[in-house]
Amino acid sequence: MTLRDDINDVVKSCGISDFEFLRLSKYEALLNKIASQFLTHGKPDLEYIWLWEHFKEPIAKASEQDPFVYLESRLPLNQQFWFIASDEDGKYWVATGKAKSILAVLKEMYCFEYYIIDNKFNWILCENHHGLLIQSGIGGLISTE
Repeated sequence: MTLRDDINDVVKSCGISDFEFLRLSKYEALLNKIASQFLTHGKPDLEYIWLWEHFKEPIAKASEQDPFVYLESRLPLNQQFWFIASDEDGKYWVATGKAKSILAVLKEMYCFEYYIIDNKFNWILCENHHGLLIQSGIGGLISTE
């Protein structure tokens, strides 16, 4: 079983709508666009497991007691976002969904690194394996000031 399989099981068992993984033909192009927009060296940085270590400036960080509560209070729940689930072996699973659906998945899943990307590609946000929220871009959920 993969992380994607586990997420799909949660989506199905909990009846979560507005969340779906992209097909191979679409997710590669999206990953390349995300890399170009937010990673220091673009596509070559996709070879790394921890993309957040290669974020372009400006970067903002937040160490929250409960990152889930933080996101729940700041994400517009009916807005669509890109979502990347990061497997421990460096495999990225790309999905799209409304914030409320993404948060419903996260609430039911075990811990893993994930990324939420604004559909206009203004910002990307990661919760890493340390529970730290890291953002690249402008106008996101964490103040860059």
